[in-house]
Amino acid sequence: GGVKKGKSYPEVEPSNNVYLWGIPSQFTDADLSLLVFACGNVVSVRMGPPTNKPHTYAFAQFRKQEEAQRAIELLHSRKLQSRELVVRYAKPPPQNKQHKKKTGGMSQMMYGSYPPMQMSPYDDRK
Repeated sequence: GGVKKGKSYPEVEPSNNVYLWGIPSQFTDADLSLLVFACGNVVSVRMGPPTNKPHTYAFAQFRKQEEAQRAIELLHSRKLQSRELVVRYAKPPPQNKQHKKKTGGMSQMMYGSYPPMQMSPYDDRK
């Protein structure tokens, strides 16, 4: 099995969120909506923070994963103001580590629910 070498992104679980890179910085949310709304039902769009670079990134959320897939098929590598767009599934937000600690009450669950073992001494009274 020959593995194709090349610039590949780590696999991201397909979702209804897409990440777009190469969006002209002067784009507004409205421009972005116009770009992606042909691909499906857009729930929300979000431009990246303004930079002094000519291009930025953006996110678009669709109602269904199939629509996000269509956006990737239609828009990826498409030229937009002389720059090829990069469109792929957005990575899920990183899980906040602090959040995990708070909810990790497994040890309490395991031990807290059992009463301490009663060692019953033999009753020798005759």
